[in-house]
Amino acid sequence: MYNNGNILLAVLGEKKFYKKLSLLNNEYIVIPQVNLASIIEKRSNVRFHNELFRNIDFGIFDKETMEVLLLIEVNDRTHAYSSRKKRDRSVREICLNADIPLITFYTTYPNETDYVLNRIRKEIHSRQENQETHQTTVLNIYPLPSFLDAIRRQEKTF
Repeated sequence: MYNNGNILLAVLGEKKFYKKLSLLNNEYIVIPQVNLASIIEKRSNVRFHNELFRNIDFGIFDKETMEVLLLIEVNDRTHAYSSRKKRDRSVREICLNADIPLITFYTTYPNETDYVLNRIRKEIHSRQENQETHQTTVLNIYPLPSFLDAIRRQEKTF
């Protein structure tokens, strides 16, 4: 038996954070609870594929290309536990290897809206400048048109 848990943004800190991030919707697509396996392709058999079955709190995507620009983790007190620290290290390593920037905000700090939005924009612009300078192409990141289309349809109902 299953029930609709309505838990997409179950943690209060994530709900508050999403409201701040939604101010970016004119510039980017903001998606909560992004599964790493939906945006990263595993290219080796060194480890199990299930290491990608982890969710990131938020993903910021380009509106035109649907390319992931930035991943965001919002860490509360539970991230001080050793099991969470291990998970966080693994996620950072995966994102680093996939060449996807990951930034972390901590709920123990005020995270004022202007600070959050400016930090995100700065990270995205810095990365875009570096890519233009070095003319690099990231091959292991791919867009999620069907997933993003579903999110867009859902946003219209809000």
